[in-house]
Amino acid sequence: SEVIYIDRYKVWGSPVQDEGLPEPATWTELGEVTNATEYYDPVSIPPGQVRHYKVQAVDSCAPPNESELSAGAAANCTFRGRVEIREPDWDEDVSAFELVQVVLEDPDPTAVQGEVRVTWTKETGESWKKVIGNGGTTWSYSWDTTPAGEPTGFFQPGRYVITAEVDQTVAAQSCTGVATVRVTVTN
Repeated sequence: SEVIYIDRYKVWGSPVQDEGLPEPATWTELGEVTNATEYYDPVSIPPGQVRHYKVQAVDSCAPPNESELSAGAAANCTFRGRVEIREPDWDEDVSAFELVQVVLEDPDPTAVQGEVRVTWTKETGESWKKVIGNGGTTWSYSWDTTPAGEPTGFFQPGRYVITAEVDQTVAAQSCTGVATVRVTVTN
């Protein structure tokens, strides 16, 4: 079997409309996202208004395959700041012990950061999740990429997607910020 990797995502947006109206029929491509799973929309949404979004995955084939557009969804919270995985880098080859460093850039000083989780997902879809912190704006985990690492036998040579999730509460509203990198274990 052959593995095809998602190369980028196209983000589509609706016109800004009153809350409670049905999902619109008109969509505009807003941009593409590569090496990340977040899109910053510069449009300011006034109170009582909403903008719906759809996402489309695009793979790395030539010519590229494009998925159907996702179901529309309105943003239901606003994460304050930007989650980044500083280490390892996107498409980095890793072996032995590798530092996983997650950072919250430009945090809102009124926000309270909660649990921080990192998930490793194999090409097969099997995954393992580890809580690496609570509170603060910088978190690290020393990752043993060998089969002897935690959990025993999980990490083998191959491609992995690493996803960091940071929970946040601002004015009694809870959100989660996310960042993703793809790496290759070469042990």
